Amino acid sequence: MKYNQIILLKFIISSFIIAASPSKTIKKPKLENNIEIKYPKIMQSSNIEGKSIAEFIVNEDGSTSQISIVESLGPAFDYEMISAIKIMHFEPAELEGNPISVKYKLPVQFKL
Repeated sequence: MKYNQIILLKFIISSFIIAASPSKTIKKPKLENNIEIKYPKIMQSSNIEGKSIAEFIVNEDGSTSQISIVESLGPAFDYEMISAIKIMHFEPAELEGNPISVKYKLPVQFKL
C-alpha cells in the first residue's frame, strides 16, 4: 500500500468514525497563521472576479498536503492559492482529544 493510500484510508476511517458516532467530541482544524491570498498581479488587467476552491489535507501535525484545485479561475489564481496553502499551519482537528488528519475545503473569492 502506498503512502497516499494509507493517508486516504486513515481519512476514510476517521470520517466513518465521525459519521457513525455523532456523540464523539470533534474539534475542527483552526488556522494558526494569518495568510493572505492575493489577487494575481499578472491578471489585474483581465478584470476576472469569482470564486476558486481548493481541497487539501490538514495533517495530524497541522501541516497541509495533497493540495488540489477543484474550482479554478485559471492558472495564475491556482498558483496564488497553492502557494498560500503550502505555508498555512493549522491547529489540527481532534477526535476525542486525539489529533486526526482531515480533508479541508477552502473557497476563495477573488475581487479587484
